[in-house]
Amino acid sequence: MEPSKDNISPDQLRWCHANRQARTRTKSIGALAEKVSLEVGRSASHEVAVFEAISAVVDDEFRRFCRYGGMSSGSVLILVNPADARYHSVLRTKWHLPLREHLERECRGTLIRRIRFELGTDGAAF
Repeated sequence: MEPSKDNISPDQLRWCHANRQARTRTKSIGALAEKVSLEVGRSASHEVAVFEAISAVVDDEFRRFCRYGGMSSGSVLILVNPADARYHSVLRTKWHLPLREHLERECRGTLIRRIRFELGTDGAAF
């Protein structure tokens, strides 16, 4: 009887045994899913905290022209309606520093590196 191609030689078995990954290095999918779930939950709560902090301090003019664009890598995005692009630099000049200081006081534990004002219509209204 001829050996089949599916058989593994003793040398191949020794190599697999010598090079296998230790069980302590692997993590269960449940543990990884829980970690991701916690990070997403924390991220969402930071987003809500930043949105509420901004809403509490801005005036009606800001609410009329701007929307909350979210957070990404410590950067808060404020979207200014492109139809009102002429107010872009005025709003940025007026609100950048007060918003930065307010967010540093109100959103401790949330990394906020910068506040960006860009043209756009997506996002949540204040």
